[in-house]
Amino acid sequence: MYLRRIPTEDIRRRYNAAVEVWPASDSWHSHLRARLNEALAFESRNLELSADARILNIGSRGSHYSFTSENHFHLDLCEIGMAQISLFVRADAHLLPFASGSFDLILMIGSVINYCDAARLISECARCMKQNAILVFDFENLRTWEYWRHWRYNIALASTDYAGTREKIWVYSPVLIEAMLEASKLSIERKVYVHTLTGLFLELWDSEPMRRFLSRFDRFWGDVPIVRNRAASILLTCRKCF
Repeated sequence: MYLRRIPTEDIRRRYNAAVEVWPASDSWHSHLRARLNEALAFESRNLELSADARILNIGSRGSHYSFTSENHFHLDLCEIGMAQISLFVRADAHLLPFASGSFDLILMIGSVINYCDAARLISECARCMKQNAILVFDFENLRTWEYWRHWRYNIALASTDYAGTREKIWVYSPVLIEAMLEASKLSIERKVYVHTLTGLFLELWDSEPMRRFLSRFDRFWGDVPIVRNRAASILLTCRKCF
C-alpha cells in the first residue's frame, strides 16, 4: 500500500525559499543539528571509507556531513545551495536514477524520510546499495510526546512546526521503521536518540530557555529506555545484509 504523497513541488518551493534549513535562532533545530553532526562525524571515522567510495546524499542541501569522497553524489528536489556541487542530481528520492548496487554509503539527514513514503524510499535505498553498504538516516518519531494523539497508530500524517510555520509530514513508529528495514534486508547497527525529554516539557511549557536547559541532558536520558523511546528524533546506522 502506497501512502498519499506530500506534493514534491510544495516541498521544493518551501525549501528553495528557506534561507536556512537549520535556523540558528531555533534552539530545537540547532541542538538537533549539533547532535546529528556529532554522530555523523563518529560514523565518518568509524566506517573508514576509501577516498573513492561512492556516496549518495539524499536531501543534502549541499552539506557533506563529514564524508569526503571523489564520488559524493547529492540528490535533492531543490537547487538552492547546490551551485558548488559538481555531482548534483535533481530527482525524486522515491525513484532513484541509479543502477542497483551503486553505493557504499547512503545518507538521508534532516528527517528526509518524513516527507516520503518510507517503505518505498527504504526499498529504493536498499536497491542502490552494494552488499555490506551502509545507510544512515534520521526520522521524526511518532511515539514522541508531540504526536501523542496518534500513538494508537504506527503511521500518521501529522502537523508540526518548522521555521515558524505549520507543515504536514508523515511520522512513523520505530517498530514500523524497523520492520521496513528488515524487509529490505538492512540490519541496524547503531541508534542515537535526540530530544529525549524535551518534547514532554514543551507540551506543558514551551519556551526557548526551557529547550536549551533540557537539551543539556539529552545524552543521559538517551541511555534510559523508558525515556528514549519517546525521543523526538532517532538516527539509525544500518548495514545491508548478505
